[in-house]
Amino acid sequence: MSLDNEDRSGNAQETPAVSLRPQLHVSVGSQDKASLWKLDGEVDLSSAPLLYEHYGAAAPDPGANLIIDLRAVTFLDSSGLAFLTFVHQDLRAQGSQLIVLEPPSAIRRLFDITGLTPIFRIEPRELPKT
Repeated sequence: MSLDNEDRSGNAQETPAVSLRPQLHVSVGSQDKASLWKLDGEVDLSSAPLLYEHYGAAAPDPGANLIIDLRAVTFLDSSGLAFLTFVHQDLRAQGSQLIVLEPPSAIRRLFDITGLTPIFRIEPRELPKT
């Protein structure tokens, strides 16, 4: 989207497009019998709905685990925590697990503060064998 401005001579100029929406990229793959999602960017109020939508379309098969790699996530707010909690509960109800790859220290601290560290299965930086 761009906005037109007038320069001093009265001629219209096009202003370069600016994205007000933080970027989040999701790469989907698999490891053994688990789905693997690699998140890169910010998980917040604007990007979390996309994760719910993606989960609805690409949730792992019943009994299969979901590995979410948070190593490249630069920001995670309560919307991201709510998504991870929802996925954890949904998978658990199906007999599966959410596995979170070791998040950056600021996000790990957020898990600690909110009491989610003992709830989530958090694995070290190497991909776990499932």
